[in-house]
Amino acid sequence: MENSRLYNVNGQNGATDAELDAAAALMVADTRWGNSGAINYNSEARRLINIIKIHEVEEGSNVLKPGDAWGSNTTNPSYFATGYFRAFGEYTNDSGYWNAVANKSYEIINNNLSQNNAAYNFVSDWSRSNGNYSSEVDWAFDQGKSYYYDAARTPWRAAVDYVWYGNNDALNYSTLCNDFVNSVGGFDQIYPGYRQDGTPINTSYKDPTFTGAYALTAMTSGNQNFVNAGYTELKKSSINSLFCSYIMSGNLFNSLSVTLCNEEFQDHNVFKLFPNPATNVLNINFKNV
Repeated sequence: MENSRLYNVNGQNGATDAELDAAAALMVADTRWGNSGAINYNSEARRLINIIKIHEVEEGSNVLKPGDAWGSNTTNPSYFATGYFRAFGEYTNDSGYWNAVANKSYEIINNNLSQNNAAYNFVSDWSRSNGNYSSEVDWAFDQGKSYYYDAARTPWRAAVDYVWYGNNDALNYSTLCNDFVNSVGGFDQIYPGYRQDGTPINTSYKDPTFTGAYALTAMTSGNQNFVNAGYTELKKSSINSLFCSYIMSGNLFNSLSVTLCNEEFQDHNVFKLFPNPATNVLNINFKNV
């Protein structure tokens, strides 16, 4: 990796999706705990976002690479954390750049759907930057040509972007997801993986990796009953659902749009305040002492 010493990068061949999640978590830590302790979360978040920009986005094309060791001929649409990108732009005063990366991400998704005559939202696990299949991932399931365990994350990436920023491209993709759920008769009829033409890969079991992602896009529908149905189906499984539950309950939040308490206090069980963070409702339980 070039310039690794300059940007204090330890090693190479990192996975971009992990780096994105770590950067977003550092932003939350900055909001929650501040920077007066042993770790300056603000500087660490900015440093990591800059590393991602230099090493994991193809220079000149705005294509998000799967990792620093990849070129732009192959990308992974499920890594397109477009809501994070917009937050990174606000956080680093670099919105023009990161919004362009988000826009390019939706361009790739839409190209992939159209080039391969995909049904509904069934983007492929792996893709070239022009939307076609990639020859570099022959080791992946179905050579990366199906909507499988990578692509399954794409709906919740778009849902976060819409919940945080109300983005129209996120809404358009989410609508494709909602249309699919309605077409099969509900969330309990979703199977783990589909060919891009809509053919189920396996009908012998269900998996909340897929169901939960669709439950999140229901949040863009404006139909509370539809959202409730998705949440009810998600709760049936105790595995792989925690992250989706965080989003649906408002606990995966945009750290730039909320203010969290960053001071410790002792209440001696006099007051109980929940949830934290709170958006529309804050519950307070108290007793006299």
